Amino acid sequence: MSDTRNTAAAIAPGADPFIIAAFAHQAVKLPLRVCEEEKVVILDDHGMDVLTVDSNSNRPDDQAEAIALLIVKAVNQLAGFHARNGGHEHAPAEAIG
Repeated sequence: MSDTRNTAAAIAPGADPFIIAAFAHQAVKLPLRVCEEEKVVILDDHGMDVLTVDSNSNRPDDQAEAIALLIVKAVNQLAGFHARNGGHEHAPAEAIG
């Protein structure tokens, strides 16, 4: 059975093949997304943990969550993934403004 989770994202022309290959080499399947339960945890397309932002809780929750969204958006854009239908990799305007 194939995993079709990334149907909400499409790989765009101009994707950086190095980024895709480098993450694949580390067993990370792109695109990345933010965990729905723990908004500071970044997951790969298989649902495996990749990164926890501010694991020591030194930042306010909303700031750590915004950083997680920005990291996801940046990596996914480099890899050529562009969200469709409200994909998780879009950071809200308040996260970058």
